[in-house]
Amino acid sequence: MQRCWNDGFFGKGTLSRSEPTFRARVSGQERSSEAVTSERRRKRREFKELRAQHQRFETEERKRELNEEEKAQWEELKVKMAEANTESKVVGDKSSPVVLEDELEELEKLEFLQLDVVEAFFLVYALEVAEVRVDPESEPLGDLELMKRMAFLGAPEATDDEFISILRALLQKYVVYHHYRSLGWCVRDGIKFGCEYLLYKRGPPFHHAEFGILVTAADERRSWEETMAVARVVGGVKKTLVFAYVEQPSIEQLGEIWETKEHPRVKLIRLLQSFKVCEMVYRRWSPSRTRE
Repeated sequence: MQRCWNDGFFGKGTLSRSEPTFRARVSGQERSSEAVTSERRRKRREFKELRAQHQRFETEERKRELNEEEKAQWEELKVKMAEANTESKVVGDKSSPVVLEDELEELEKLEFLQLDVVEAFFLVYALEVAEVRVDPESEPLGDLELMKRMAFLGAPEATDDEFISILRALLQKYVVYHHYRSLGWCVRDGIKFGCEYLLYKRGPPFHHAEFGILVTAADERRSWEETMAVARVVGGVKKTLVFAYVEQPSIEQLGEIWETKEHPRVKLIRLLQSFKVCEMVYRRWSPSRTRE
């Protein structure tokens, strides 16, 4: 589980925000990112309270002359603000609960790594470092069979005619994921910001995502309201929105490739090669920033 995260930032811990840190948080052996974030927010909240008190003293001073007691309180408040402002190192929580070794082994089994379907398929098909089995005793699923099962996950009762449409939607999403992974980007889910993917230059622990990817079929028409809404959300968190337009085959063409009697690996390569990705970067035009 930890190796999937460390060697490419794949998946997320089911009991963590992203990196599987449940064991570290429970055992108290090291500071997790969640604990650091919580501590930082607490200190920021305390500093805001001190600043509000400081502003109240300033307002009172403009209205009237402060007495000696109030001046002393104000000076003490300034010292506290200076200490809080210069403190940049988060001190560990010394009151972390001690967890016994036997309990720790049981707690380790509670969290597991959750992969998106495109992440799982990329690990199996592109990197060939993972296997997917229906049960521990069965043989690993082949690439084509795995793709078929993944397509049926969203619609288990779909008919054969509906299956090709579902398969095309899945392949459309996967080819964009594969495209950016092959270019060296760390690709993460972007549902939090209203788009399909987020692109990190190195990974979530090092930098914020630079781009938000909105996957769209080349013949699909999005409304201006929808486009501007996503652009506002992505731009509000200082990311650049990229439209990934996917040129895809028709349902009939995709069905013909699927029905061929070729080797499963060859068939899958033909399916993927029938898709093409084109990119367009969206930026708001601001007169104050783009003067000639």
